[in-house]
Amino acid sequence: MSTEKFEKYMKEDKSVLKIAGSASFERDIETDFVIVSGSLKSTGILKAKVLKVAGSASLKEINADEISIAGSAKVQGHLTGNSVKVAGSLKAEGIKCRELNAAGSVSASNIEAEKVVIKFSSDGTLGSIRADIIKIYPERRLFPFFKGRKFTAKEIRGKDVSLIEVRCDEVDAENAFIGDGCEIGVLRCRNVEISSKAKVRKIVRGDSGGGTNQDI
Repeated sequence: MSTEKFEKYMKEDKSVLKIAGSASFERDIETDFVIVSGSLKSTGILKAKVLKVAGSASLKEINADEISIAGSAKVQGHLTGNSVKVAGSLKAEGIKCRELNAAGSVSASNIEAEKVVIKFSSDGTLGSIRADIIKIYPERRLFPFFKGRKFTAKEIRGKDVSLIEVRCDEVDAENAFIGDGCEIGVLRCRNVEISSKAKVRKIVRGDSGGGTNQDI
C-alpha cells in the first residue's frame, strides 16, 4: 500500500492507526496505538505501544508493550511484548513477553515469559515453554468434551508448573502439579503432585540434572 493510502488510516495526531474493515500494507508500521476492527495484513514489522485487534491479523513481526487479540493472529516471525492477551487463536514462530494470558488455541516454536496461562479450547502445539509460572488447562466449560484431546509441548521449564490434559516429552519444575489426562515423558522436579489419572514415564527428583531416577 502506498504512503498516501497508508496515511488515510492515521489520525490527525499521527499517534493512532485505526482500521475499520480490512487493510493490507507492504511496509513497516510504527506508531503509538494500532486499533483494528476487522482484518490487518502486513509484510513489515509492527511496532507500537498498544496493539488491539478485534478480528484477524496476519503480520511479519510484532513488537508492542500491550497486545490484545480477540479473534485470530498469525505472526511469521516473533511476537515480543510486555502483556499479551489472546481470546481465540495465536500462531507465531516465537513469543517473548512478561505475561501471556491466552484462551483458545496457541501454537509456537518457543515461548519465553515470566508467567504463562493458557486455557485451551482446541488442540494446541508448542515447542518449548520457559517461564517462572506456567498453567495450562482446558476451558472449564468444555472440559467434559476433551476426552482424548491434548495440548502438546516438547519441553516445559518453570518454577511452578500446573498442567491438565497436557502431553509433553519433558517437564522441568521446582514445584509441579500433573493433573488429569496428562501424559509426561520425563518429569524433573523437587516437589510434585500427580493425579491418578495422569501418566508419567520417568521421574527425576531433586535439582535439574541430578536426583534419583524413578520409573513408573
